[in-house]
Parts: sequence; structure tokens; C-alpha cells
Amino acid sequence: MSGTRLGTSSVFKEKDYQLETYGVLNHSYAPIKLMLQLASNYADVFDRLVTAYVQISENLPRLDRFEKVFPKNIEFQNVLALVYADILEFHRRAYKFFRRRAWHIVFDSLWKDFGTRFNGILDSLARHRDLVDKEALSIEIAEARSWRIQAQQNLEHREKERQLSQLQNSIAWLAVEDRILEDDLHRLSQRRQPGTCDWVLGSSKLIAWVADDYEEPILWLRGIPGAGMASVRHLPSMKRSSDQQQEKAYSDGGDRCSQILRALALQLLRAHLDLAPYVCDNYANRGRNPSMPQLRRLIPALLATIPLTRIVIDGLDECQEKDQRQILQELMSLCTPSGVRCKILLSSREGVHLSRALRRKPNISLTERRVDVDTDIRLFVAHNLTELRERFDGKVVDGIEKRVVKKADGMFLWVRLVIATLHDRHSIQELQNAMDELPEGLNEA
Repeated sequence: MSGTRLGTSSVFKEKDYQLETYGVLNHSYAPIKLMLQLASNYADVFDRLVTAYVQISENLPRLDRFEKVFPKNIEFQNVLALVYADILEFHRRAYKFFRRRAWHIVFDSLWKDFGTRFNGILDSLARHRDLVDKEALSIEIAEARSWRIQAQQNLEHREKERQLSQLQNSIAWLAVEDRILEDDLHRLSQRRQPGTCDWVLGSSKLIAWVADDYEEPILWLRGIPGAGMASVRHLPSMKRSSDQQQEKAYSDGGDRCSQILRALALQLLRAHLDLAPYVCDNYANRGRNPSMPQLRRLIPALLATIPLTRIVIDGLDECQEKDQRQILQELMSLCTPSGVRCKILLSSREGVHLSRALRRKPNISLTERRVDVDTDIRLFVAHNLTELRERFDGKVVDGIEKRVVKKADGMFLWVRLVIATLHDRHSIQELQNAMDELPEGLNEA
């Protein structure tokens, strides 16, 4: 390390006189010092930065040739501003690596991915150095600016294409039906009737879970079958902000635990595309299968780089008990590693194993809030009977509304199925017959 630092000093020794003499680029020394200090505890990172600075120094112009011209020549000052902008661009891009939480975990992969942009910066420096050496005229300066803008656009385009390619490789490696997952999320988000479930927002337990503190990372939303628990995660207050990530996963067949963890990894990548190089470099490109041991290493590493992640799991009770046990074990382990800030909301029916495993965790019971649930059902029924009110007498529909709400017994799913059958009736007599034949419970519906 000491030999490397000595090398850095000697590399910039010749430039130091120029920078101090003209008092323009010496401002770059502050970010240089900061970057090297941040990297000083990691030898490989430090060496990469030193190498980058050596390459930058080799492309800086010889300002001493223009000592007499510099104070008066506007064209030269404009070109010099481009050189300074190139150096600042390097620091702006490179510093992003150090701002990320646990940056040292993913630095190697992200720095490799940074190579194309860094080469573009060096090309820009070399071009601007040539302009300085030739005492470029104003038209050449304008062309340099135009070239720089075009080069920047090309770099952005190549970066975006590479990033998307890496994301697609990661999706292929995770073996997740990406389109189906997105369709399910959209479909479920459209189910919630505006105005329903708002009472949940007033729960002190949900408020504590939504807050940025980390006192209790697990919250259980429990209720009877068909109570509409899946809609709660789409409440406005649970939308993610720029510093918070909300992930959703569903238990719906196959290897449940692996499916959930792979879906979670995919959603983390979609929200943080700059992590795709890490997955490609350390997993997909190495031919590893997305097995449970690999997922146990990958997901905590991804979570460690994100300030706060909230995970919503719905339908856990639909899994077999052995799957429930494994899923809970894996999810709860995500909340314990040092440096990882993760919260989990579980939405399910009150199964024997779940009740035993989550009995000491904060919970919100829809069964205990029956009055609020019935109010939500009333709003839902009133909205979905609007079409019938346009076709039949209002008093008749009012009577249907009251009977449906009363017989719903807290089950949104039962209500939705019953209303679907009522829409197929074409006369008041048919409506009355349908009401007389209303199914008892969710199974009959």
C-alpha cells in the first residue's frame, strides 16, 4: 500500500506545478484525496483508483506551454473548462460507488462495468488535450463540445443496452416468469376499491411497520379466507419512496420457498438496475444454478446495499406446513444480518403453524375489526351494483345490497363472486330468484 501511494505522489508531481501555477485544476485534488482516503482500507480498490488517476494524468495537457497565453485567451479557457469537466465527470461517476451502503461488496463488479465509460472519459481528455496543444480556435472548441455531447449520448445508450442485457441475463438465471409476475401485481393492484381498507392506515402497528425505524421488522395481517387481505399492500401509504423498496411475493405453486426468494431477487434488481452487473459477474456468468445456497448469499448482499426494504408476502397459508416453516425461516433470517435493514409484512389466514410461529409478532386481525370490514364491504357492494341501478328499480337494488352485505360474513371474495352472478340477470324476477339462491359460504360460491 505504501509503495502504491508513493507512486501516486510521483505520478502527479509533474502536474502539480502546472495546477498550482494556474490555480484552475488544483480543485481536483480535494476529490482525489477524498476518494483515496475512502479506498485506503481496501488494497484492490485503492490500486484501481491509483491506476485510473495515472491514466488521467497521462492525458492531461501541458499547461506550461501556454503560460503567457492562458490569462488572455478565451478559447484556451473554454477548452480548459472541458478538460476540467472531464475530470469532474470521472469523480462524479466514481463517487457513486462509495455512496452506496456496503459499497465494498459490489465494487469489483461495478468498477468492471464502469470500464466503458472511463475509456470514454479518457478519449474525451485526449481530444481536449490535443485542442489545447494546438491552441484550438473557437470553431474547434464548438466542435469539441458537440463531440462531447454526442459521445456522452452514445455512452449513455451503450450503458443502457448493457444494463438491460445484464438484467435479462439475471432474469434468465433466476428462472422467474417476469411478465406473469408483473401482470399479477398489476391485476391485484386494480382490485382494491377506493375507500376500502383505509382503516388499516390508522393502526398503530402498521404505522410502526411503515416507519423508517427498525424496532419490529415483522408484521402479520391475519383474517378469514376471502377477507381481501391482499388489497392492503396497495394502500397509498405503502407505496415506495426513492429511499425505500417494497417488494411483493406470492405463494402459488411449485418450489414455494425458492420461487419467493427468486421473485424477491428479481424485484430488487428491477428497482436497482445498477446491481445487475454484480449478479451477472458473481452468479449468472459463472454457470451457477439459482439454488437455495446461492440465493441465501445473493439476497442479503443485495439488501445490504439498499437503505430499507419492505417485503410483502401474501397467501402463505396456501402452502403446505413444511413449506410454511421453510419460508418463514428464510424470510426471518433476512431481518437479522448486520447491516441489512429489511421489514416483512405477512398476509394470511390463521393456520395452526402460522399462529404458533407468529404468536409473539405484532399482528392486525381482520376478524377483530369486523365493523370496519363490513363498512368496506358495503362500499364495495354499492360501487359494483351501479350497473344494476341503471337497469332496475333503485329500491330493488337497495334491498339486494343490504342482503349481500349482511350475508357476506366478512368475505370480499364471496361478495365478488355473488355480484358477478347478479350481473348476468336480465329481469327483477331473475334477480330475486338469484337472491333466494345465494350460496352459503365461500365454498358454495
